[in-house]
Amino acid sequence: MDLTVTTDMELVRAIMTEPDIWERAAEDGVEMETWYPGYDSMTAWLLCIENESIVGVILMHTDTSVSIKMHPYLRKEHRSKGRDMMRSFYEWFLKNTDSNKINVTIPINQRKVVNFSLKVGFKKEGICRQSHMKGGELHDIQHLGITRSEIEGYLDAHKDKQAA
Repeated sequence: MDLTVTTDMELVRAIMTEPDIWERAAEDGVEMETWYPGYDSMTAWLLCIENESIVGVILMHTDTSVSIKMHPYLRKEHRSKGRDMMRSFYEWFLKNTDSNKINVTIPINQRKVVNFSLKVGFKKEGICRQSHMKGGELHDIQHLGITRSEIEGYLDAHKDKQAA
């Protein structure tokens, strides 16, 4: 899978507002009709491309001077490519950043996403209580992270799967 930075926010908006992605990404109170993706010097959007088809996007932004926060979004028909997308992102991260860590925040009501993150090497780091509104209910947010050395170890342990 190839990753490429895009500045085409109309394309990003079109992908992010696809119903299946929007349902998972948008918090209550955010209107699809008026939402527009953020883009500045601290933010990057990566297109995930396989066989000339966009399978998803990754939002990446500076979290601290040594860490980034990322939010991956796969199109529904490409959900089986999640591990491939993460391996590609890890390789991209190691090659293109000096950051030491990737952080993610996931509402705990999205258990499959939390479990997937654990399977691709992230570690639980804490809970931010009642910080996400979805379906009229407050949900806790799970904080997870993976360090540069943990990414290197993950990629090394999964080399055989990459070659297949």
